[in-house]
Amino acid sequence: MNIRKIKGPVVSAILAAALLLCSCSSQSSSSQENESSSASSSQSQTQQTASQAENESSSEASSKVSDVSSAAESSSAAESGKSQGIAMWEITDASGGKLTMLGSMHMGKKDIFPLADRITKPYNEAQALVIECDATSPAAAAKVSGASVMTYSDGTLLKDKLSAEAYKIFTDKLAAMNMTDEMFKNFKPWAAYETIDSLWLLTSGLNTSYSIDEYLINLSKSNKKEIIELESVESQLEVYTKAPDITFDAQFKLLRDETRESYHKQINQLYDAWVTGDTDTVYKLSAGGTDADYAKAGLTAEEIAAVKKFNSSIKGDRNIKMAEKLEKLLKEGKKAFVMIGAAHFLGDDSIISLLEAKGYKAKRI
Repeated sequence: MNIRKIKGPVVSAILAAALLLCSCSSQSSSSQENESSSASSSQSQTQQTASQAENESSSEASSKVSDVSSAAESSSAAESGKSQGIAMWEITDASGGKLTMLGSMHMGKKDIFPLADRITKPYNEAQALVIECDATSPAAAAKVSGASVMTYSDGTLLKDKLSAEAYKIFTDKLAAMNMTDEMFKNFKPWAAYETIDSLWLLTSGLNTSYSIDEYLINLSKSNKKEIIELESVESQLEVYTKAPDITFDAQFKLLRDETRESYHKQINQLYDAWVTGDTDTVYKLSAGGTDADYAKAGLTAEEIAAVKKFNSSIKGDRNIKMAEKLEKLLKEGKKAFVMIGAAHFLGDDSIISLLEAKGYKAKRI
């Protein structure tokens, strides 16, 4: 059993925010229906006020930076500064161009703050912060809330899109958390599948509010440092929304024997490996399913092909596009601090491997 992937920042942020309502739901269907209505109202309000929020984003960024910094300063010496071991790389070319790259995790704990000098020094010296995508922006929230990305609006039901086996696994996981499928009956398969991970994440001890991504993005906004996005909200979401339903039917079957407790154990193992720079373990836990996993779940050849294609689109395909944009920055001589999910720097199809194949030098720092 493996943690199947490290979610992209947009998907992590969207689901964490949306499902915060779900985590507070009562066990009754009536209460759940009320919260579902509140969620819809909240999404509509988000869309309507996005423009105003965009204008206030700089002030909000300053506030968040202050909040995280205060929390970090109040931590004991034993709890703070655990970011010292986070994996970083330096990419250079023959003409002296250089990129400093940090492998991030899109969620975290306050024990990584204050950030180590080995992180803050190259960040402060950089002209720009380069990221996958800014999931903290009101514009990102507006695009998602106005597009019915997660739910069907034409009366289509989730149970009609999943096999009976996959749907039972979904409802069994909800029942283990004293929840029913009432709130999620109109969810699309991808959103229902990611719902389980996200609900488990809410009680795992990790939080997107303490992610190194959110902290440095908000710090950059506060300090007016240039932020360069390698991807868009739409492109990250399309990895999920354009995948065929069979992909998530198969993913539910792979989820059959996993529990909230086993997820908590592995996501915290992943966090500990990430924060200490144990890239072998990070790679192992984020690499996706194995042939043994597929066989145990009883997946068909078609289902296995769908899952493998999805895993490739999550990491490998995106790595190619991001590597091309990073190469352009190197050629332009842009002094940048790059912060991308750690899994994108690991393996044969990683961003680092792609840049090395083009003649650039990479070293762990």
